[in-house]
Amino acid sequence: MLHAWRHHLKVQLHVATLNHGLRADAALDVQTVIDTAQQLNLPYTAEEIDVPFIMKEQQIGVETAARMARYQFLAKVARSIGAKRIVTAHHAGDQAETVLLHMLRGAGMQGLTGMRLESPVPFAPDLTLVRPLLYTNRAELEIYCKEHGLNPRHDATNDDTQLIRNKVRHELIPLLYEFNPQVERTLSRMAEIIQTDDDFLSLHYAQDVEPYIIAEAKITRFDLARFNGLHPAMQRRLMAALGGGIDVTYEHILGAIQLVSTGNVAAVWEFPNHIQMWIGYEDLLFGTSKDLLEWLKLHEILLQAPAMIHAPGVFPQGGWSLICEAEPPDRPFISLPLLPDLMLRGREAGDWLIVPGVGRQKLKEWMINHKIPRQIRDFIPCLVSGKQILSLYYDRQWIVFEFPVDAFFQQAHFFVNYL
Repeated sequence: MLHAWRHHLKVQLHVATLNHGLRADAALDVQTVIDTAQQLNLPYTAEEIDVPFIMKEQQIGVETAARMARYQFLAKVARSIGAKRIVTAHHAGDQAETVLLHMLRGAGMQGLTGMRLESPVPFAPDLTLVRPLLYTNRAELEIYCKEHGLNPRHDATNDDTQLIRNKVRHELIPLLYEFNPQVERTLSRMAEIIQTDDDFLSLHYAQDVEPYIIAEAKITRFDLARFNGLHPAMQRRLMAALGGGIDVTYEHILGAIQLVSTGNVAAVWEFPNHIQMWIGYEDLLFGTSKDLLEWLKLHEILLQAPAMIHAPGVFPQGGWSLICEAEPPDRPFISLPLLPDLMLRGREAGDWLIVPGVGRQKLKEWMINHKIPRQIRDFIPCLVSGKQILSLYYDRQWIVFEFPVDAFFQQAHFFVNYL
């Protein structure tokens, strides 16, 4: 079709096809594309990639890995030839499947918009993806092929109903046809209506929310007070955008917003694709657990400890130093018995403490009971005597537990410096 209209459209065409390495006969598919390109005297690029390796390396499913590999390949080819647009043959059936898949997954408005006639290329937003057949159904395409003597090659992978998209195509949509023979057109029309509404909300999001999103290295921040003042529609859109985009479901979005409403500082919410949201004192932070921990430690937000010991000396422990003085220091401190094996460190297996009025308890159990996010438990400074936790610093305060019953040493004044 594009070849027939290339002069009218004033475009130059380049064909690109990728063997995903998923089927033994996939090379025959590639050859079919090459033969067609040669018959039309069009330049082409054909490559092969190991999708199973990508799945294993990045711990993602086959459809996600194949989609990522495909669009990255197409973008690479487009840039190499100076093209700005990539054209695919997605049709109305593909649109119906996409909308249903997003609906079944519980996606919000942005998910229900489905595919657009034009949109940024996934993983390459500087390029434009065009889908000119999006409102053409499969039956019309089959008629076109028959009238023009075209013999499409069938991809056997499309028959595998173990893949969710194929199951929707071969089982769910035929069932919906019994209720509405125009189900594909109905879903496409619904997607178009939602796209218009979504564009309106996107305009307000760009004006009222995006300017206040702060990107620092690999971390994204948003002011907590400003977030709480946003309309719920803008809150949800922000969570969808910073939580990972199209893979974020309604449950992910609503759960994150509810967690923010509790005001639990240092609470963590898990989004898809290894993205987390951390609740700070003044900001919401988004990123991977590794990047978040590095950012928090760099800014001394996670462990802003001020307090503890007596008797001259410094006890280094990682990036912290435990300092003791005979007189109360001019900063927050805690007075505790000066035990000979007193040490500041992170938690270790077998650590325990005595909760006043409760008795002996494992540190792990105490942290679970107090809902301390597991991602930061290893980074909480603990003042210990052997395996007994005397005090630990969390949520901007030192929490003190019972001392050993035989402690007869003089009281000391303790405080902590971050090196």
